[in-house]
Amino acid sequence: MNQQEIQQANLILVVGFDETLWTQLQLVNFTQTSIDYAKILPKIIQAVVISALNISIVQHTYSETLARHLRCKFILMPEGKLFIDQDEIYPLPVV
Repeated sequence: MNQQEIQQANLILVVGFDETLWTQLQLVNFTQTSIDYAKILPKIIQAVVISALNISIVQHTYSETLARHLRCKFILMPEGKLFIDQDEIYPLPVV
């Protein structure tokens, strides 16, 4: 969004993060460029970040930090893994 001419965005971010996850080095490329929130925030109408307590790849604290940076609602589910698993699909909350 920072480099695009997107305006009036509504975001639902599932297990989002905006900082380097040193325990998951394969995801480092997603956070190499810093985010200029001063440019992004005016483009967002509303946003919500969703995570779950039992996600091991991206701990919910990273998603909570992202929600704080976006100044948006954060929903923490008791379970959900990545909201999809080999054996089960976990329902997302209504936002």
